[in-house]
Amino acid sequence: MNSTGTETLAAGSIRRGNLAAFWFAAALISALGILHIMLVRGIYADGAWFLHNMLHAQSFWFFDPARINAQIVYELPVIGAVWAGVDSVKVLARVQTFGLVFPVVLLYLGALWKVRANDALFGAVVLIVVAVYQSLNFMAIGEYNLLYAMVTFSLAVLVQEKEPTILDCVLMAACGLVAARCYEAIVFLGPLLVAACLLRLRDSKASRPATIALGVATLVFAAGSALAVPLVLNPRSAGNLHAAIHGLYRTNIQMWLSGVLAAAYAGSMLFGSRAVRLAMIALFVIALVALAVPATWAMPRLHYISRALGGAFLFAIGGTVLAVRFSPLYQRVTARAGIARMSVIAPLLALTVSAAPDVHHSVGWKRFLNSFEREVNAKTGLIPFEEANNHLKKEKHYGWRWTYPTMSILLRHGPDYAIILNPNSDKIWRPFDPEDEESVPKIGDYYWE
Repeated sequence: MNSTGTETLAAGSIRRGNLAAFWFAAALISALGILHIMLVRGIYADGAWFLHNMLHAQSFWFFDPARINAQIVYELPVIGAVWAGVDSVKVLARVQTFGLVFPVVLLYLGALWKVRANDALFGAVVLIVVAVYQSLNFMAIGEYNLLYAMVTFSLAVLVQEKEPTILDCVLMAACGLVAARCYEAIVFLGPLLVAACLLRLRDSKASRPATIALGVATLVFAAGSALAVPLVLNPRSAGNLHAAIHGLYRTNIQMWLSGVLAAAYAGSMLFGSRAVRLAMIALFVIALVALAVPATWAMPRLHYISRALGGAFLFAIGGTVLAVRFSPLYQRVTARAGIARMSVIAPLLALTVSAAPDVHHSVGWKRFLNSFEREVNAKTGLIPFEEANNHLKKEKHYGWRWTYPTMSILLRHGPDYAIILNPNSDKIWRPFDPEDEESVPKIGDYYWE
């Protein structure tokens, strides 16, 4: 057995409990994804503006060249449905949400599948889902969701017990190609994957074709990171860069508690002292209980504001996993995790608790959407938000300050129904002037119902 623990488990040595843990996590993550699709979470915030423009153009709509690959992936299902003749905006909104949610969920499930043979690695990937995806996914249109899922999948392939196959490396290279123009965080996450590839190549016992494929994936990740540098130094919008950096300092209690869970889990695996391990377990329990308290749940807007913080958390957790996986510590951690079944159960408990704010805000979004639809189709003309129904104003934290006219156009049942104006509409940026009919992007005979 080498010092990295590459041969810790025999190939295919997967306990029945590990498979049960994987299927539990897969079922829960998939169920949440289906809920997001059914409740059309994809049109939250910028998602409504993207759908509006796709229907106007009857084709792809690319807003940011730095993220064009993610936009292609996200928009393909909607464009296919439009070209197939679907004209219900409600159906198209669900198709859009599917395009936003399905690739991300599939990548996380692939990551969990790859590490299912090792309790400690499996637990770490589950906690990445809890800390990163579950704290950021409300804004489904965010390209960062796709990038972070691709990075997690690639990392799982590189730290798994088995040698990466040719297919694994091809999939990683595909992720690297998409990531090159997906989201600017590849500038620091890419080097993490390059390091993982080099460590895997150092200890590789794979076939020559698989080794060559792994080398190609390494070059793709390196090239993607390099291509992102000028995009970071010369961003499309300096305001976006400033907001992302500012988000590092905003208090997303849900994400920080999830980070504490990950740190406590790592501590319980890494430290040999029984007292320290017990302290880490106690810290995990405290953070888990706190995460179940609604007051700690991130509001929808924080899922966007904390996007850079999510990337930092992914780098920290992924870097820790990588450092342990390719060091003598790995054997000790693997042995300790194999004895303590809580090494799998505890992360699954965290995943289960993290589903509560997800469901809560999904239901709140549905209430907001229903109130919005009723208000739009009960009136005509332009309606100041301040004069809208009380139910809509009560749920306004599910709105996005400049998308109210766009949402109105998408939710209308016909051409003559109302448009709700943005709150404080004279003080914020808006993509078009709803009072100027000529400036409104037309979507023809596409109506919600």
